[in-house]
Amino acid sequence: MNIAVIYLAWLPYGVSYLKDFLKSYSNNSSGHKHKLVFILNGIEFSEKKMIDEFKELIHAADIPDFEIIGFEKGQDIEIYQKVSEILHADYFLFLNTYSQFNKENWLKYYVQNWNEKVGLIGATGSYASYYSSIIELTKFGLKYAPVAQKFRNIKYLLKMFLFQRNKFNRFPALHVGTNAFFTSKKVFCTLQKGSVENKMQAYYFENGKRSMTMQILALGYKCLIIDKFGKAYDIPDWPKSNIFWMGNQEKLLVSDNQTKKYDDSADSEKKLLKKIAWSNLN
Repeated sequence: MNIAVIYLAWLPYGVSYLKDFLKSYSNNSSGHKHKLVFILNGIEFSEKKMIDEFKELIHAADIPDFEIIGFEKGQDIEIYQKVSEILHADYFLFLNTYSQFNKENWLKYYVQNWNEKVGLIGATGSYASYYSSIIELTKFGLKYAPVAQKFRNIKYLLKMFLFQRNKFNRFPALHVGTNAFFTSKKVFCTLQKGSVENKMQAYYFENGKRSMTMQILALGYKCLIIDKFGKAYDIPDWPKSNIFWMGNQEKLLVSDNQTKKYDDSADSEKKLLKKIAWSNLN
């Protein structure tokens, strides 16, 4: 398998996330041959000194096979789309700025669970609906948030209700997370991605009625998530996986900002996030 592992670094955040990624990459052997492609995104907002620092860290990491590609700006999904069209690879593992591997053989686990019936494998997935989650977060905020935040939450909920509610299914809205997801060029380049130039459009692609997951399921493929031990879970078994926003996320293969959000939350917030992701199915 000709695989490109694509790490997207948002330059304006600085090098700390890149350092964390490189450390996890160094400490956890992939278990399968691949090319590591670094996407330096946000060049338009970055000084040359910062860009050079990113490149120096990458070159110093002693990676056998890598490539660096720069983009002026763009949403993650927008960049993934462009990169998938220009790279000479048959399969992709897409990783965002916050990604860190939690166990060795991470790529091996994706590969060993791939077959002709599978179209998408993720490190995370849930039944959460973005629209329903806004409702739950607003209700939670009415109890615990400062007054100013309560008004902002209500205003955003009204905006969602008036302009966005038809773009999303209510809970359950099953989807694979759009980080640390593995797919083929054949499948990914077939998808109708539309315009992905802002956060809301990115939410459509991850969680909307025509999400990546929904489109791949419509093509007749399975969409799986895998844990840090290489076990794959089909959609009905996701709530039993102990991977995302449940328990201590002890089986999580790849960490990111969303999983860290759960780890860093108080118990009341964890309960809310678990409800958003799984309701009473778990």
